[in-house]
Amino acid sequence: MSKYAPLKQWLLGLENAVVSKPVTFEEVCHIVRSLPESAYALPQWWENNRGHVQARAWMDAGWRTENVDLKGRQLVFRRSTTL
Repeated sequence: MSKYAPLKQWLLGLENAVVSKPVTFEEVCHIVRSLPESAYALPQWWENNRGHVQARAWMDAGWRTENVDLKGRQLVFRRSTTL
């Protein structure tokens, strides 16, 4: 089981009417128990790139990331039209 499986399950559990979900890095950290330092320092960590285990978690749940704000430590998950 991937470290990021709880994030996938959390996103899958959101109501279908929710098309975007703003979250803080702290909220994501709470869901997955910890985030690496790179999540706080590198925007690439949050890219929608299936080559990254964390991205596969949200993309497999049907979501994409956008509006990543490293300074403000927040981002938006948006439902994807393609899985």
